[in-house]
Amino acid sequence: MDEQNTASEIEKQFPRIVSNLTLSWGRPEMAQYLDNLLFDERSDRHGFPEHVLSDILFLKMLHETLLHDHDRPDKHTLWGDPDYSKTVGHGGSD
Repeated sequence: MDEQNTASEIEKQFPRIVSNLTLSWGRPEMAQYLDNLLFDERSDRHGFPEHVLSDILFLKMLHETLLHDHDRPDKHTLWGDPDYSKTVGHGGSD
C-alpha cells in the first residue's frame, strides 16, 4: 500500500512537526512543544486545520496519560502493593 495513502493529514501537511513529535515523544519537554503548537503567540499564524488540531490535542492527551500514568493515586493502593501482605498481619475474621 502506498505510504501517502495511509499517512495522516498532519504527516502530509506538517512533516517537520511530525519529526519533532517523534524526537520528543516520551520526554517531559514534549508537553511544552505541544503547548507551543497549540498556543502560538505570534500574530502572523493562521492556526491549524480542524482535523490537524484534533490530532495534536489527542497526542497531547495521550502523551500526558502515558507519561504520568505511574503517578496516578489509584496505581498506589494497598491492594496493588505486593509487599503489603508481607508487612501487615492477617486481621481478617475467617
